[in-house]
Amino acid sequence: MKKKSNIKGESIVKILGIKLTTNNLAGIIICLVIAICLSVWSLYKDNKLENGNNIIVVAEIIDVSMRTQGGLGYRNSYPELKCRYFFENKEYYKHFRITKVQYNNIQIGDCIEIKLSTENEHIYEWNKTKGTFKCQ
Repeated sequence: MKKKSNIKGESIVKILGIKLTTNNLAGIIICLVIAICLSVWSLYKDNKLENGNNIIVVAEIIDVSMRTQGGLGYRNSYPELKCRYFFENKEYYKHFRITKVQYNNIQIGDCIEIKLSTENEHIYEWNKTKGTFKCQ
């Protein structure tokens, strides 16, 4: 199964007729584990928002800004909105990524609807179909 390669310190593994070095095999395994974890979290989140105990809260938009992504070279910017809502006498802040068209149309002081899971505070979703509306 393993053969010594010409490069010092690396071994070649043959899986399903494909020759891989052990370094590449480790990278592929790590990528697969990350992809599986992200898929499971996405399915869990969608299931909790559809079938779990949920509430809808109204959140006030307190900031609309352009954010830059990290990195050392060229930094790409994207629009983001920050909103505030109250749930069970606590104040919460959430950030949502928006499109550039929404960036031009959203005003500070408008409101949005957020669907929250009462079981897990990290599961929430902005009701984008309703859009923004004036707070009352």
